[in-house]
Amino acid sequence: MIQSEATLLDTDPAELADPHALAARLGVRAGIVRLGQTRIAVSSADPRAITYLHDLFTPANDIWEHLPDDFSPCSLTAVNLAVSDACFARLVEHYAAQAVRRQAVHLHVAAPGIRYELADGTCAVVSEPDEIDGTNLVVQSPRGLVFVTTARPYAHLALARHLREFGYRRGESDGWAGLHASCAATPEGNVVVVGRSGAGKSTTALALAAASGCAFVANDRVMVRADGEQVTACGMPVPIRINGGTMHALGLKDATSWQLARRQPDFVTSDWQSFCGDSKLNLLPVEWRARTGTPLVPSVPLTAIVLPRVTKDSAVLSVRRVDPDQAREVLTEQLMTPDDDVFVEDWLHARTRDHDEIGALAGRTFEALMRLPILVAELGTRNTLVNLSSAIREALGTLRA
Repeated sequence: MIQSEATLLDTDPAELADPHALAARLGVRAGIVRLGQTRIAVSSADPRAITYLHDLFTPANDIWEHLPDDFSPCSLTAVNLAVSDACFARLVEHYAAQAVRRQAVHLHVAAPGIRYELADGTCAVVSEPDEIDGTNLVVQSPRGLVFVTTARPYAHLALARHLREFGYRRGESDGWAGLHASCAATPEGNVVVVGRSGAGKSTTALALAAASGCAFVANDRVMVRADGEQVTACGMPVPIRINGGTMHALGLKDATSWQLARRQPDFVTSDWQSFCGDSKLNLLPVEWRARTGTPLVPSVPLTAIVLPRVTKDSAVLSVRRVDPDQAREVLTEQLMTPDDDVFVEDWLHARTRDHDEIGALAGRTFEALMRLPILVAELGTRNTLVNLSSAIREALGTLRA
């Protein structure tokens, strides 16, 4: 198990209300994060948090980027620090006692918490405890954000997660919508692979990206935006989650020995070897590139949508174009709107447009997606991913012709 390397600090609510002064106390500014048009100066008492942030936000795209510090002015300051359990409890007790309003929130669908609003405009969000990731406290004031964790093995991941969420909400306001999909670039065209959990999105996109001349764009979460008739896709910074069945089909058999930034599954007693199991390897796109040589690209104009179908114990291989109406239901389910059930709410209040405006932008993106060619790609588990990749690329070539 990874041990915490963070320096535990003692702090108080008055200090957390002034992120700029707190950053000066830490004495280290660890770069700038660009989230859309917003530039945030970042400081951290734990160097691992900055390393993870930089790796997660690589390659940089239109929404998320970690830059070297040029000490230019920024809109906000974000500070990351770890405190003792006792200090954390005192802080939470203070915000609970001083709150003029409290609200149940979800940081994401599996992370409930409480938002405390104070009379001076400060807000504090506290997540429910987790033995591995720790409990998170996010203090938000007009001058910036302070992310407070306790000393748990993977608590240093929180900084990147919260800034990713902030960027996602700013991206929504700039016309981007999240799509539950994976994305790959090929010489014949660029595709998003859309489907429900377990449909084969990651397997299909990674197989395409592994071929010569191709590249990986995103896994499981893709940001899409319509500009006239063109739809652009870029990756939301999330790990690639992949199980042993897919790894084996891709010809990768030594993954259990890889040293990675994220917590990994129990390779012995879990359903790791299943194609559709819940136990998956978690690795960042830069880690995937380092271990497989797969190129990464930040964004692409989309050529088509692929709907994957995996058939067990079969050698079937089929790629066919279908009527767009066959994709309407799955796209409706998988396109994230202000009312989606994954990123349940804007708990950081980072949006710069209202709910209806963002919903209208997402609706326009949906209609633009529906105008793209739709390919259904069916693969039997007794066939090969190389054959699937070739068949999809041949279909894309036909579209271009």
